Amino acid sequence: MPSGVAVSRGSLTKAGMPSAWMNRMVSFSGRSMRMPSPAERMHGTGDRFRAEPMDEVVRSRVIAIADHQLEQPPDRRRHRFAVGGVSLSSILDKNAMCGDIICSMKRLAFALLFTTLTARAGTLLVLNKADATLSFVDLATLKTLATIPTGLAPHEVAASDDGRIAVVANYGTGPSPGTSLSVIDVAAHKELRRFELPGLLRPHGIVAAGLRFWFTAEGSRVIARYDAATDRIDFISGSGADTTHMIIVLPGEKTIYTANISSNSVTVFDLSGAPRTIGLKQIPVVKGPEGIDLAPDGSELWVASRAANGGIAIINPATNTVTQTLPTTTKVANRVKFTRDGKFVLVSDPEANLLLVYDAATKEVIKTVEMAAGPSGILMTPDGKRAFVACAGAKRVQVVDLSTFSITNDVETGNTPDGLAYAP
Repeated sequence: MPSGVAVSRGSLTKAGMPSAWMNRMVSFSGRSMRMPSPAERMHGTGDRFRAEPMDEVVRSRVIAIADHQLEQPPDRRRHRFAVGGVSLSSILDKNAMCGDIICSMKRLAFALLFTTLTARAGTLLVLNKADATLSFVDLATLKTLATIPTGLAPHEVAASDDGRIAVVANYGTGPSPGTSLSVIDVAAHKELRRFELPGLLRPHGIVAAGLRFWFTAEGSRVIARYDAATDRIDFISGSGADTTHMIIVLPGEKTIYTANISSNSVTVFDLSGAPRTIGLKQIPVVKGPEGIDLAPDGSELWVASRAANGGIAIINPATNTVTQTLPTTTKVANRVKFTRDGKFVLVSDPEANLLLVYDAATKEVIKTVEMAAGPSGILMTPDGKRAFVACAGAKRVQVVDLSTFSITNDVETGNTPDGLAYAP
């Protein structure tokens, strides 16, 4: 930004910029800007932007588009924001005055223009288990941006709230249990480090809470937390169950649920008194529970059996008891995911190549979607309009429109895609 010009959230709001774009400010120096975190604001940075490296390909593209806009007559230019009472069209006009103030405003206008052109839909992270790789997919174009190596047989991945860091659980193979996490720089498409776990085997389910990543280590019958900011494990607790596979972490990190395949149970961790006291409760559920998800309003926890026709147990988190068990006709219920509005629940069946759509209120299957081979991992987009389903046997991720529950796109991947995550 020009020297002496401070850009605040308030000024951008007045300029007509949607809040979603404020995190994508771009200046002539080729550096993207983001809003500081609450912690940074506490340290006196206010609401001014900080600079980060911007992707050179994107920068070249937006500059080319901006040049094209400058060549257009004022009445044909897009992105007509008003900055300080001066319209963007007049600021971009080649014949406009260019005193010191106007030049500064012109640069600001360009930053606003670049923001509108580079606002991204985010990045889809896809783990390719058989290849031991992680792919980065642009959600706006559904094109793969990069693919990088991870540890052996990665199964699940989670991204930090700000989308900067992702952590991959390197599960390993039958004869070679995994013992590491891959810490990923999402923007750079690079593995920053391979964190070796302290005696923990087969990390699997993983959930981010800020820069803290909760995960299961099913070979060791524990859950643990990796702090990416300090690069260390700062919490470990036994689950009291076998094959502790998937994990749900409630807001505040005081209550955690795990699906324990071999114990036919769900473990409830009460961490309100941690680390001095840790409460554990085992809830008997369906046989071989694997897929597990919490309703957006926290009212229900659905747990699906991986056994044929094994059913879905519904737990009331207020009492931590099973209130209902739904009959199923699945061959293997692999994953369970609520839609963002909580109205529907998707269940993947990789053996039958089906995606089942449940009405969350009536508990009835309202649609069965035929998928490519091996539908497994499911991810909802933040806007709640689409679901991504990793089809492990087809080397692709399929995109499901949640308004019609129909497949709209396919994304080519590596071998055996499974774990999915979203990075804003």
